Amino acid sequence: MGLTQALFFTFAALALASALSVVFTRHTVWAAYLFVAHLLCLAVLYACLSAPLVAVLQVMVYGGAVMVLFIFAIMILDASVLGRLDWRQEALQAGLSLALGLGLAGLLFYVLDRHAPALALANPVSASADLGRGNVAALGRMLYTQYLLPFEVISVLLVVAAVGILVMAKRKLED
Repeated sequence: MGLTQALFFTFAALALASALSVVFTRHTVWAAYLFVAHLLCLAVLYACLSAPLVAVLQVMVYGGAVMVLFIFAIMILDASVLGRLDWRQEALQAGLSLALGLGLAGLLFYVLDRHAPALALANPVSASADLGRGNVAALGRMLYTQYLLPFEVISVLLVVAAVGILVMAKRKLED
């Protein structure tokens, strides 16, 4: 078994464990953190499958932007969570966050070093661009033509979710 296969199976198991932990945990903030871990494990799986663009987009879009929205919603709706943490829990969270960040940075550098030739596109604006080879221009063309409606629906849903969170938080503060 090669290194890529070992990484794939390790992170597949971690993705499954973190997804199950999200479902079974009782703490909303920990569920959000575990969901971020799950999304990052999926990014590693994409990298192992030679899809570095999808892996980077997974981290930037889902692991970054969408999870910021989720954690913002959790913090607005359950602000009392912040007052329940003691210094030991904060130190543990800080240590785990640092270790995870360093590990993911190392993994990112490894993937970029190993797959750098695949990221260099010979002719990204070619009319006969093949999406299967990872052409970013073909992906953008497909996203903004064939899949424009689902893309915009998701954008509207996220805005509606943010407005709904603010309305629910206002009601909670008024009570």
